[in-house]
Amino acid sequence: MAAVLLAALLTAATPEMPAVDTPSHCYTVAQRVTLDRVLTVDEFRIRYTLAGPDALADQEDANHNGTPDVIENIATQLVTARDVYRDLLHLHPPLTQPRYLAAHGIEVLVRKLNGINGLSYDEVTRRGAGASLSDCSLTISLTNSLRFDRNASPAHELFHLFQYGYSMFKRGWYLEGMARWIESAFVGPTTPAPPPPSCGSVTGSTYAAAGFWRALAQQAGGSLRYPPAFRMRTYIDGRPVIAVAEFPGGLAVRVMLEALGRAGDAAEQRDRLPRFAVPEAVQKSARYDSDICQAVEALATGRKGG
Repeated sequence: MAAVLLAALLTAATPEMPAVDTPSHCYTVAQRVTLDRVLTVDEFRIRYTLAGPDALADQEDANHNGTPDVIENIATQLVTARDVYRDLLHLHPPLTQPRYLAAHGIEVLVRKLNGINGLSYDEVTRRGAGASLSDCSLTISLTNSLRFDRNASPAHELFHLFQYGYSMFKRGWYLEGMARWIESAFVGPTTPAPPPPSCGSVTGSTYAAAGFWRALAQQAGGSLRYPPAFRMRTYIDGRPVIAVAEFPGGLAVRVMLEALGRAGDAAEQRDRLPRFAVPEAVQKSARYDSDICQAVEALATGRKGG
C-alpha cells in the first residue's frame, strides 16, 4: 500500500455517498524528514524548513509576515482547489469519505523530491512512534524547488486524494490523466483539444491520457463558469489563482467519479477483495481497465442518447 512508500520517503445537487463499511486504519510511519516549520490553514498543515537538504529554494517573504510567499501560495491554491472541488463541482472531500474516517487533516510536506513535483498517498498515517490518533492524516508531498503561483501541482495532488476517496482504482492513465486534465480548471488547457481518443487507446499512458478525460467530460457534462468571488482570489504577487473564466466539461467530474466508485465497488465484490484494504498491485492492475472504460464511456453514450 502507499503507506509503505510514505514510510520510505518521508449545495446544489447532492452527490452519491459510497457504501459505508468500517472506519479506516491509521498506520504509524517513521519520521524520516525533519520539517521544523508549519502553516496551518483549515484542514491543511503545511510543513517546511529553511535549512538543510529540504530547505525551500525560494524563501522570499514579500509581505514580511514571517511565512515565505511560496508556502502562503501553496495554502491559497489548496484552499481554492478544495473549494472548487467541494462547492462548485460538488465532490465529497476525502476527509468525509468512509475510507478516511480516521483522518483528522491533510499533511503537506514541502521537501526535496528529486525531479518530481509532487506525490499523494492513499493511506491514513501518523508520523513517529509518539504520535497520537489526532495526528492521523492524509499526506501530500510537494517539491521544495517550485514556485506554486505558476504551477498547479498542489491542486493536482489534492485531486488525487479525492480520487482515492471515491474508488479503489489506481491505474496511471486514470489517476494521472484525469488529474492533469483537472489542472486546466486553474491554468487553462496547455494544448488544443485533440480529437476524442478511444478509452482503449490511452490505457498504456499516464499524463497523456488527459486528452481522453477532457474529451469525455465535454461529451458527458456542461462547463463550469466560475463565480466572480473565485476569480478574485490571488497569490501574494497578485496573480489570479484561477486564470480562466470557465472549466469546459467540469460539471461531468462528479458523475465520472461516482460511476468509477460504483464500478470499483462492483469489482471488489466480484473479485472478493477486502473493503478499503485492496493490495496496491491489485489496485494498479491492467485487468481493471475494462471496468473503468465501461463505467465512464457509458456516461457520454447516455448523454448523447438522452
